[in-house]
Amino acid sequence: ARLGPFPNEIARVAFAPDGRSLSVSGIASLTVFDRKTWQERFNLRTDQRVIWGIAYSPDSKWLAGVGDDRTVRVWNVESGKTQWVASYTGQPITGLAFEAVGRLLADGNALGAVRVNRIADGRPVLAYANREPTAIRQMAFSADRRYIATLATDGRVELWNIESGVAAAAPPDPFGQ
Repeated sequence: ARLGPFPNEIARVAFAPDGRSLSVSGIASLTVFDRKTWQERFNLRTDQRVIWGIAYSPDSKWLAGVGDDRTVRVWNVESGKTQWVASYTGQPITGLAFEAVGRLLADGNALGAVRVNRIADGRPVLAYANREPTAIRQMAFSADRRYIATLATDGRVELWNIESGVAAAAPPDPFGQ
């Protein structure tokens, strides 16, 4: 199947973990397609210039997006309705990650700050800054939901305890550097 044409540049694509939806983000829009029919389920218009980061929750119920306007948005995948929006001042958001159960969403910014919010209402659970002000490239939650790991653009990995917000012991360098 070929989808499109799209009116604007495409920034990201993502399949829902359950395989039922495909999302395509670009300039000021996020389109969700039904995987069986490839028909557009809904198109989410935003004030963001570009939605350049998207992620599905593990249960495929939620879709998160970040864009140029320094906001994180979470949508209900079935209805297309916005669950919550968090606007941040400062640096652009550079990473998104859901924890395994899909109750928490983390976002990281260009100066190494990380926030963890509850999906249900967007309330913050934890906020911290990495030791060095370097952009967050990627984040991952541990399977037991106790830790979050961040990868910065300078190659550093940092581990944080989600409950306490305290940095965990650093893992050994696997490359011996």
